[in-house]
Amino acid sequence: VERSRGLGDVYKRQSAAFLAAMTSVSAQKLTYVPYADNGYLMGTYISSDGRYIAGGDAGGQGFIYDTQNGQIKYFVSPENGDETKDASTEVRAVNPDGTGVGYVGDKLCKFDFNTGEYTDLGVNEPALANTMSTDGSVIGGFAWDESTYMQHPIYLKDGVKYDLPMPTSTWLGYEANGFGLTGANADGSMFLGYVQDDFAAYPICVWVLNQDGKTYSVIPVSKRFYDSSIELKGPQPMDYFNGAFMSANGRWVALSVHNKDNAEQSYTLARYDVLNDALEYISCPEATQTLAYYATAISDDGTMIGYINDETSNARTGVICLAGDTVAHRLSEAFPNVPELAQLDVNELNTPCCITPDGRYITGFGYVDLDDENLCFGTYWLDTKTTDAVDKVSEAAPATKVVGSYGVDGKAKRIAAPKGLRLDKFANGKVKKVVVK
Repeated sequence: VERSRGLGDVYKRQSAAFLAAMTSVSAQKLTYVPYADNGYLMGTYISSDGRYIAGGDAGGQGFIYDTQNGQIKYFVSPENGDETKDASTEVRAVNPDGTGVGYVGDKLCKFDFNTGEYTDLGVNEPALANTMSTDGSVIGGFAWDESTYMQHPIYLKDGVKYDLPMPTSTWLGYEANGFGLTGANADGSMFLGYVQDDFAAYPICVWVLNQDGKTYSVIPVSKRFYDSSIELKGPQPMDYFNGAFMSANGRWVALSVHNKDNAEQSYTLARYDVLNDALEYISCPEATQTLAYYATAISDDGTMIGYINDETSNARTGVICLAGDTVAHRLSEAFPNVPELAQLDVNELNTPCCITPDGRYITGFGYVDLDDENLCFGTYWLDTKTTDAVDKVSEAAPATKVVGSYGVDGKAKRIAAPKGLRLDKFANGKVKKVVVK
């Protein structure tokens, strides 16, 4: 795969084809979780059906939001606000039934949107959960030693905790100071994790369920790609090989990587094909020493999302690489009919965090305009294939005629809306926010 450092002819041709393909698909729509009452929400996960969004906020609260009925449920430790206690809470994965997993302080917990309650799952050591199977029977995460902070990967099967095997430093070829677990496939038969190495590169490992249906074997995938030597004299091509997410079908892993021989370029993207043990590099045209690409998630067909991070200003721009494509594109370029994405770029923060297995829904957060002077966090979900977008109307129509009134969730409302925020669409295509007090 050609890895361009600028917008060369190859990239221009691929971009033109990419844009032509994107403009031929059905309409897209971005909707925000209401942020007027809480401008600190950071949604990081979306359920496989696109209904629930989960995450945390800057105040240490976890949350689950129902995109269908517009309800949000917060999960708060009773010790929240006590600066002497670790009471932060986050929901790190959520299923279509509204149940999620994550942590409250140092307790691995399960959350239930329907009851609004959380449950400590009884792991008798500091731990957190990062993933849960679709049927809820398998939960994956890691625990750690409070004195050394050395981590070890764990999973719960039907409520019983087990330790995952860890390869030795001798087998890996470099020093291992612990292991973490970050993701899994939909049925919990495969886990994605990493090694705590001396250089904080966190190279990936994959655990696969054995034929006995009970135990797992560990595959140190990074051993073939990650050079851990101080002098970088090893045969492996990468000095950074970090896995962000495993697809629900277990086929793909979204990677952030760095070629050790390319000092002029920062981190870029790659896909690892678990089935064929193959690595596919993604061309990241703007990657330089100060502009780094980071992967965040990947769908079942290999569509990958992530962001560009400006290492000097810390500004973030969302990106996507479609299945079968090998070039990353800005989200605002991929979906030019969604002006909110362009505005997130202007505001210099867009972090797409999760994509559904079918690739339809993307969730993330970024800076939005709270008022004329202030920005806040806005959590969004992007429907890439919506069919209920507002039809275009004639520019010649009277501007004062309201032809549609919508809630912030995109659903139609009567013009005489109840208290709250609505969006009135006029006959000339303009949209105005209306607050009914």
